[in-house]
Amino acid sequence: MLKLIPFIVFLISCGLAQAAETKTRELDTVASSKNTPICIADPQQIKAITDGLKLTKSKKYQAYIDVFSSYGISTKEILARLVYAETLAANCSEQNAQIIPLIGSVIANRVKRRPEEKILSEVVFEPYQFASSLHNYDESQMKQFLCPSKSSLWSQVEGQMGAVLAQPQLPADATNYYLFKHAPDRLEVPEWTKKLIPVDKLVNGGDITALKSCVTVYKGAGSWK
Repeated sequence: MLKLIPFIVFLISCGLAQAAETKTRELDTVASSKNTPICIADPQQIKAITDGLKLTKSKKYQAYIDVFSSYGISTKEILARLVYAETLAANCSEQNAQIIPLIGSVIANRVKRRPEEKILSEVVFEPYQFASSLHNYDESQMKQFLCPSKSSLWSQVEGQMGAVLAQPQLPADATNYYLFKHAPDRLEVPEWTKKLIPVDKLVNGGDITALKSCVTVYKGAGSWK
């Protein structure tokens, strides 16, 4: 009987391991069915990110980069997360489908001006450019940037990212936008919006003036370079 004990223990261990593996598969299936990417919600990682936002300009977003790197999240997915969060930050949910290509195209135009190795540091995480998705305040969509939960919107963004990055729907010099309904009671409209030229049409001629009260796209001297 004593000789059988190690064998019994081995069988129990195998059973537990198989159960754990089954449970993992079940969890993966649930995550896939929601059609959203990995949720970054670890308290220590969130603290590192929020603490980093208090640092000097050059180090402000490094914790974001480190955390995404630890999960092996691609640059393309991070760009998609940014478009997703900025669309939510626009605070015009009924017009999300029209806002996605505007925000996506402005970001894509910026991407095209930078070498691949600098897309994260000089586009996504360039200081103060996308505070509405990266900073920690009441109206910010920081939580959604880290943990996208709206599967329908994520699906729309993910479905468009490849085409928008390859061929932006806005003129190449359209590299700025402002979200007028993001936090209108608290944030003042910046002076740069008065100095740049509003963009009224997509490259295919489509009119976007109806979206100006939510998102206005800009070009001209003094815009992002």
